[in-house]
Amino acid sequence: CDLASLSHELSLPGGFRVGEELYFIGGGFVDEQGDKAVFGCRGSVTGPARNGDADAVSMSFSGNRGDVHCRAEELSREPA
Repeated sequence: CDLASLSHELSLPGGFRVGEELYFIGGGFVDEQGDKAVFGCRGSVTGPARNGDADAVSMSFSGNRGDVHCRAEELSREPA
């Protein structure tokens, strides 16, 4: 089972897929590890949110050490 076939099997919030590049359009935040998401930044979907939020996905943003959880309504396929 490769990543491409797995991404089609996962049902993620917003209809997003693993590996899809999205833009953060939320208010911005910094988590407890210092990883952040700021308005307009682009990142990649890495999977479902590991914090149990059924309306969020895990995202990888450049400069962060780890993934951050973003709610589907905070993400867009189009730049802000």
